[in-house]
Amino acid sequence: MNQAKVARTQPSRGSILFVDDDQDTRDLVRIALNQAGYETVLALNSAEALSHLRSNSFDLILLDWFLEDETGIELCRQIRSFNERTPVFFYTGVAYQTEIDRALSAGAQGCFIKPVDVAEMVKTISSELKKNGDEG
Repeated sequence: MNQAKVARTQPSRGSILFVDDDQDTRDLVRIALNQAGYETVLALNSAEALSHLRSNSFDLILLDWFLEDETGIELCRQIRSFNERTPVFFYTGVAYQTEIDRALSAGAQGCFIKPVDVAEMVKTISSELKKNGDEG
């Protein structure tokens, strides 16, 4: 069965923008998030991500560290210049504590370090969205 075509029988648990320049990674994460009930919009680079963010509202943003047009850190800072509320997480292979600290300083709530335990990632996302929803 083609998992990308599996229809969800449950309502969306939220919308997530996932920005990554690798097609396979985008597809795998989208499938995992869609199966968990999240509507997932994909972006290839920061320009595409910013375009989506200017015309749509998202409940959470996932960023890769290295994008074709700038770094995820730079994109996170741009996002924070006009959106301070939406949780931002990095989905990256960058695992040095100094780099993780840079991501947090740029406004991210956390980092998922590859290889990612998908179940743990979904659990963290669900917890963050529930916490964020309870605040509003």
